[in-house]
Amino acid sequence: MKISETTPEFQHLKEAHEKMTSVYEAAKETMIETKRKKHETQEKIANVQRSIREKNKSRDITMLAVRECQSDTKQRMEKAHEDMLKLEEEIYEKGCRLETLEDENERFQE
Repeated sequence: MKISETTPEFQHLKEAHEKMTSVYEAAKETMIETKRKKHETQEKIANVQRSIREKNKSRDITMLAVRECQSDTKQRMEKAHEDMLKLEEEIYEKGCRLETLEDENERFQE
């Protein structure tokens, strides 16, 4: 075999190698870009999840404060109701005593 016969084949192999190398480099760049975008997306997801957790925590704290306030208000309203019932009872008792005293006073005046 002569060198001249193998030279075109060598040139063909060299061109095929260069073509495959450029395809590989393009695929490599695409892969790097895809990995970068994946990482960015994962970071965004993590940030959104963190934000959601913080907002849920804030909401839970607010809901707890609302429940405590509702409980406190309910207790104060129950206490006010009890106090009002006691006052009404005292007023009724004093009214009855007053009536009795007025009746006795009328009997003494007769």
